[in-house]
Amino acid sequence: MSQDKHNKEPHETATFEIGLPASKEEEPVAWLQATINATPQQRKAVEAAFEKNGSVCITLADGEDTPIFEPLPGKTPLWPSLTISALFELSTNKQKKRRQKKRIRDRLEAELNREVVYSVLEDQEWVRTCLQDFQPIHCGNDLWIVPSWLKTPEEAKIALKLDPGLAFGTGTHATTFLCLEWIAENPELFKEGQNVIDYGCGSGILGIGAALYGARNIQATDIDAQALLATRMNAEKNEVADAIHTIKPQDLHRNADFEDHFDVLLANILAEPLMELAPQLASLVKPGGWICMSGLLERHDAGIIENYTPFFESFEVKNLDGWSRVVARRKS
Repeated sequence: MSQDKHNKEPHETATFEIGLPASKEEEPVAWLQATINATPQQRKAVEAAFEKNGSVCITLADGEDTPIFEPLPGKTPLWPSLTISALFELSTNKQKKRRQKKRIRDRLEAELNREVVYSVLEDQEWVRTCLQDFQPIHCGNDLWIVPSWLKTPEEAKIALKLDPGLAFGTGTHATTFLCLEWIAENPELFKEGQNVIDYGCGSGILGIGAALYGARNIQATDIDAQALLATRMNAEKNEVADAIHTIKPQDLHRNADFEDHFDVLLANILAEPLMELAPQLASLVKPGGWICMSGLLERHDAGIIENYTPFFESFEVKNLDGWSRVVARRKS
């Protein structure tokens, strides 16, 4: 979403009914959604028009079927064809709502001079609706992921508390599940005294999983500052904050103390960065140590093994729902 402020003149504040917050007596019960197809070059103009007319939220989506995988540091790619949607808050008063809808349509179509598709979304308890989709997840052996608002299953000897939030990684995706399953199946690798790194930590879910099995020397790194914040918050929620230390990737690789330092490296990112980072990741793992990689489609298995064969051996591959986990041991 664009960070530009709304361009409203002072006199407009008193007369505009578009996108104004509802009063205490008048809670919003509906939203007008405006959607337009655009190119990346047209994005700023479309966002500016939406914001000028009071949008409370702007969303970018793929306009065709062009997947974008996790970018490398410093890169922020967009799809070649965008669908840009904006939400406008509507009044509960029917007449006022009708005037708002007409004014928004007239102004947007005059400013954008192109087709805009509109739909009205009835308000509901969005948070409760979303939370219903999350249930406890059995990750293997005695490890479960349990949303904090739900009761921990009796069979869950180890419960990883995690809620949807600031960063990627809630355990519902096959790649996260595959990594957690491997942790649960190899608890001896995560006992106290083991050095573990969660590379591309996202929500910190893998590092926390390692800590719940006893590891106390865990580094969590990610290029996204929000991910590091989420990791610290989730570590506190699981009472393992003393075991997990967040660090920026550049600081990690500049520290000579981390060379050949880790007994286990966990990396749930994606194939392209994993293949490019093979020498750097290998340099972090002790001889005889382990690497567990995911975020991979099955078609990437061979390329990952090829890139890591100079450094690792004893490769094991497991597939789930078209995704893969590749585990290997560092050569002595």
